[in-house]
Amino acid sequence: MGAIICGTVFLCDFRLSVPLILSLPSTVISLTKKEPLKCGAFSKENLLNFGFSSFDYVSLLNNVVKVSTVLGSKAPALSVKLAQALSSKGSSVINNQELKFDADSATYFLDSFPKNFDVGKYTFVFEILLDESANEKAYITEAQTKVPIAATGTISIENAEIAVLDSDVGSVESQKKLDLAKDGGVSLSANHLQKLRLSFQLTTPLGLVFKPHQAFLKLKHESQVEHIFLVKTSGKKAELVLDFLGLVEKLYYLSGKYEIQLTIGDASMENSLLSNIGHIELDLPERPEKAPLPPLQPTDPYSRYGPKAEISHIFRVPEKLPAKQLSLIFLGLMVLPFIAFLIGLTRLGVNIKSFPSSVGAATSALLFHGGIGAVLLLYVLFWLKASSQNRFLLVKDYTVHQNLIIISLNPAVGSVHDSKGTIFVGSVSVLLSSNYTHFFVSLSRFISSSLKANIDRSDGGRSLKPQSPLTTDTLPVFFFFLPLMMARGLARFLVSLLLVAICNAASVSQPISDSHRSAALDVFVPLDGSYKSLEEAYEALKSLEILGIDKKSDLSSGTCENVAKVLASPSSALKDVFFALSVNGILKCKTGEDVSKDIVSKLQAGAKDAKLLLDFYYSVRGLVLVKEQFSGTDLTLGDAEAIFRSVKALSQSDGRWRYSSNNAESSTFAAGLAFETLAGVISLAPSEIDQSLIQTVKTGILKLFDSIQKYDDGTFYFDGSEGPISTTASVIRGLTSFAASESTGLNLPGDKIVGLAKFFLGVGIPGDAKDFFNQIDALACLEDNRQGYFHAIYLFSVPLILSLPSTVISLTKKEPLKVKVSTVLGSKAPALSVKLAEALNSKGSSVINNQELKFDADSATYFLDSFPKNFDVGKYTFVFEILLDESAIEKGYITQAQTKVPIAATGAIGIENAEISVLDSDVGSIESQKKLDLTKDGAVSLSANHLQKLRLSFQLTTPLGLVFKPHQAFLKLKHESQVEHIFLVKTSGKKAELVLDFLGLVEKLYYLSGKYEIQLTIGDASMENSLLSNIGHIELDLPERPEKAPLPPLQPTDPYSRYGPKAEISHIFRIPEKLPAKQLSLIFLGLIVLPFIAFLIGLTRLGVNIKSFPSSVGAATSALLFHGGIGAVLLLYLDLFTTLKALSMLGVFLLFVGHRTLSNLAAASNKLKSA
Repeated sequence: MGAIICGTVFLCDFRLSVPLILSLPSTVISLTKKEPLKCGAFSKENLLNFGFSSFDYVSLLNNVVKVSTVLGSKAPALSVKLAQALSSKGSSVINNQELKFDADSATYFLDSFPKNFDVGKYTFVFEILLDESANEKAYITEAQTKVPIAATGTISIENAEIAVLDSDVGSVESQKKLDLAKDGGVSLSANHLQKLRLSFQLTTPLGLVFKPHQAFLKLKHESQVEHIFLVKTSGKKAELVLDFLGLVEKLYYLSGKYEIQLTIGDASMENSLLSNIGHIELDLPERPEKAPLPPLQPTDPYSRYGPKAEISHIFRVPEKLPAKQLSLIFLGLMVLPFIAFLIGLTRLGVNIKSFPSSVGAATSALLFHGGIGAVLLLYVLFWLKASSQNRFLLVKDYTVHQNLIIISLNPAVGSVHDSKGTIFVGSVSVLLSSNYTHFFVSLSRFISSSLKANIDRSDGGRSLKPQSPLTTDTLPVFFFFLPLMMARGLARFLVSLLLVAICNAASVSQPISDSHRSAALDVFVPLDGSYKSLEEAYEALKSLEILGIDKKSDLSSGTCENVAKVLASPSSALKDVFFALSVNGILKCKTGEDVSKDIVSKLQAGAKDAKLLLDFYYSVRGLVLVKEQFSGTDLTLGDAEAIFRSVKALSQSDGRWRYSSNNAESSTFAAGLAFETLAGVISLAPSEIDQSLIQTVKTGILKLFDSIQKYDDGTFYFDGSEGPISTTASVIRGLTSFAASESTGLNLPGDKIVGLAKFFLGVGIPGDAKDFFNQIDALACLEDNRQGYFHAIYLFSVPLILSLPSTVISLTKKEPLKVKVSTVLGSKAPALSVKLAEALNSKGSSVINNQELKFDADSATYFLDSFPKNFDVGKYTFVFEILLDESAIEKGYITQAQTKVPIAATGAIGIENAEISVLDSDVGSIESQKKLDLTKDGAVSLSANHLQKLRLSFQLTTPLGLVFKPHQAFLKLKHESQVEHIFLVKTSGKKAELVLDFLGLVEKLYYLSGKYEIQLTIGDASMENSLLSNIGHIELDLPERPEKAPLPPLQPTDPYSRYGPKAEISHIFRIPEKLPAKQLSLIFLGLIVLPFIAFLIGLTRLGVNIKSFPSSVGAATSALLFHGGIGAVLLLYLDLFTTLKALSMLGVFLLFVGHRTLSNLAAASNKLKSA
């Protein structure tokens, strides 16, 4: 790549030319449409009319060819010439035709092509001839620009026939003539000893033999098994012979009916076809035992959305309940231990004199003992309710079992509590303390494992795979927009996708525009008013400065603080110092002041002692910035030549450089850094550097250009591990700096400079901030080529770019064709001329030749205001040439020799003689007929049966009255059950016609009688009035569906129905068990209350009092909460593990309030003893 000079040195003049670009968005020419070229903008209304065209969307691109600099600046005066047009065999069909220039639209055009221009592939060679003024302004362009052109047309299909031959002698058993433009109803039969022959002839519009890229025959068995056979062209005939004797194994020995379908397609063939010829009945031998079976056919993808089979749940049969008498006996046995327990307490002489008397302590004690009693009851209920398997698990899990037993001892311990407190001493206390510890350890393990399981299930999987890039935060974004796009219609989605693909494939180099400026504000967004590093700040500020966006005031405060901090610290790294000085040069944070001597010393020491290329770069370039920004600082490198040799020692023989002497790997990116470093050494040297060293560097630069990469369109770039954008930008910056500091200049080819400009413009708008900066900075180097440096002026070639605001010409609006020529940053181009060297139609014939475009000084555009009268809708290729004046060439402007641009001409297509009719199937007589106005929705009502036909016909004409064949024309029949059928409408001669024979379509229509809506769609990229017309409906009376006939496909459900109301769910619960009699329930209730009454009587006999209940508010509150918490445990009528989860929280609460209750009791006992 080339570089530009950002400065001048000493008393020298140096020139590196400015590249000019010629490009074409379309390279397809239609020989059928023969349209004249005419300029016109593509409006929003026109765009909406192209919803049903896919292949011809290339017509939607820009409609003019422009020659300009790489950033879109206006090109100087020049001319564009079609030097040569080569066919695929290498022979020349067009020579030295100069394109005409339209000054109004600033475009070049070609208005005629040779008569012998036929379909095929061509290579057009364009030349841009610069005027003397353009040469004086240092504009350059490629010597020649080669563009591949495809000429398309209507291919004639003749002498088509299909025959069954005898396998031995080759005699014809049966033969049928074919009209491949229409679906036929040919019926043949053969056995495995015969052959099938298909032959036809294809000729171009000039009558030459045409060999299509694809031609194949498909045999489809009634079991949906398909077989493909290629049709080859030999001589003047395309022929295929199938010998069934050798194909029986490939056909899987499947006898029966085979549908015959022929496909012919080619990029140069506008009437590619898919013809259903008919069918053939094959009688093949039976399949041998070890022969392969036919493959399984894929299922219908929409069947997954259909109704599902009803799910019937079978619940487990409930266990047989025991007799009621047995339950009552068991209940009594449960109560007996409690009565025995109370009798035992009486025998032991238990009293409750030590029970807390204060309200708080008493409450805590009650809650505590009540809670422990609830746990015991819970344990008993679980044991009774659980099955034998669950009981075994409970016993097996000894930890839970032991803890429940330990907790069950608490009521006994609390009950035998006497005033002396002696029963709490000894083994019972030790047992409780040890097992409570074990209990809480086990409980904590259970809680932690449960929480871990809940976390792992509730965080969406992030805790399991934190390294996965597809998290629950990013996946829903992608999977939301895709169904949203698809829900709006698959056809529109595919059309949009095709538009993007075509626009990318046929893009024209456009200069830097407002879209870059708008994108820069989104790419370079500071975080909290500042950037993460000074390097990011410099890249953002430099890019915004080049694009003319003033953001300095918004960023100066925080960024200048960082700059001052780095420049004031002697310990700052060389890289930080370099970028601090770079930012200071833009924001002017420190102006007119003396920079820190420590920083200068650090940079000088770094340049002297450096071993790495990056250390040389940051030190030397930092000193250059100090010299430029602080006028009072006199900096020179006394050992400049030694530093120059040290840096030069890192160079390689192929022009690339190493980062260090210890690293053998070389880099093109490092070469750019080295050139900038050497430029800085030269500018800081007290005396002139040895010219032999500089000449050696120049030789290395030329070798570096030997390794430059190139695309077929003349784009050049450098590649490396850092990426092509960063690598190419580094080389351009390095060559710019080196050429600015060196007095003899660089001799770099102009075509490579233009190619470098095309590379950066072809990138578009990068989304990465680093790439965005490299693109803008490199283009600025190509644009801003004149800077004062000491007392010399250095000139670097400035490339000019030809661009077009649109490549679609509307014949309806009669707009002129406009072309702009500018520099890469969009600056105004010098004096030049733009010539339309040639305009080729889709057939490759020239319709416009050597027309010079007129120039409009107010809008700085070149225009073509008139086109030939025979210019019709279609596709064209415009070849432009930019001719530079001498003044432009002297100023170093350059441009591409020729620029090819695909142009699409659109217009309003006439729709005439439209009618729909129902025909008799046998004689073809008209049963009913209706005239149609396809520009409006109609209300036509027809009726037919399976023995009749439906015919639709109409005529399409171009604005010049020629027959127009749309890219898409199809009829859709939509049954009232939402089943749709689409039929293509083909154009034959001057009429487009479709005939539907319902007798042959009954199976395709799934034997569905009823009302069918009729809808016609006509669309083409060249058709401004594409239509979607609802014609009306037809009532079809079809026979009943046979038993084995296929069912209609299931229709996809509405994607938005998932958000609607759901069907009501009706649960069927198990019939509740029969309740016992009321009298029995009352008796059972009395038995439950009796122990409590007996308990109260026992307390009275024992002389129980509540004098020890806490009297203070705090202690009483704690006691009440404690006993209330234990009582709350009684309410936990749940299964064991659910209860344990609840107890994990209640247990902590009971621990604290119980501890306080016991503390109050101990304090009261101590007071009693002391008294």
